[in-house]
Amino acid sequence: MLFVVDIDSSYEAYLDGKLIDKFGPMEGRRYLGLPKVYLPLGPAYAGKTLTLRIYSPYSFIGLFGTPRIGGRAELVAEVVDIGMSPLMIGLFLMVLGLVSLFLFALRTEDKLYFYYAGFALGLGAHIACRSVMREFLLDLGPWWSYIELGGNAVGGASLCAFIGQLFGGG
Repeated sequence: MLFVVDIDSSYEAYLDGKLIDKFGPMEGRRYLGLPKVYLPLGPAYAGKTLTLRIYSPYSFIGLFGTPRIGGRAELVAEVVDIGMSPLMIGLFLMVLGLVSLFLFALRTEDKLYFYYAGFALGLGAHIACRSVMREFLLDLGPWWSYIELGGNAVGGASLCAFIGQLFGGG
């Protein structure tokens, strides 16, 4: 197997001229997300030619991250090893955000709980969506990118409101 963290945006993979995998259309402007790519090379891949045909209507194109080659079990173990820390940190932050949201529900006059909940939930979603293990949880396609960017917006705005409420004006 060959593992690539991201290919932006659509691709076709050929091994000695034979199509082995594809993702997305090779024309148009539809955004399908950044797929985690597992290419099956077969047991006798040495000496063969791997060709990637990549299409992107945007200014970004190509492979992101270091491509890794190995057996399926080895690659899955490596992806779990690399992706577990960000996923666990993101989930922990989201749990803290939910606890803070619960505390806000008990004391609605104290807005600090609400603003901290927005910050923790937004940052937690952003970090969890950045994990290379995200495809093991759910196959959401481009929604992973939308949640990641939305988490940035909610987390940043909530952090500003939290600091403003905590320290007050002046």
